[in-house]
Amino acid sequence: YALFNMFDDLILLGKGGLMVYHGSSKKVEEYFSGLGINVPERINPPDYYIDILEGIAAPDGNSGLRYEDLP
Repeated sequence: YALFNMFDDLILLGKGGLMVYHGSSKKVEEYFSGLGINVPERINPPDYYIDILEGIAAPDGNSGLRYEDLP
């Protein structure tokens, strides 16, 4: 997580190479929170986002968001 915090900008790609996020690494948590995706306690945020984008982890059931709905 310390290495992740050294990045200024971030591009996250979903399956098929579709861009899901492009912006400040400092605002990525805010972006995903706005989609209803909150990082569980004791989970590394960058790993969690990658797991969500790879379909390994499902978005929180309370978010109402499905993997297919990700931008």
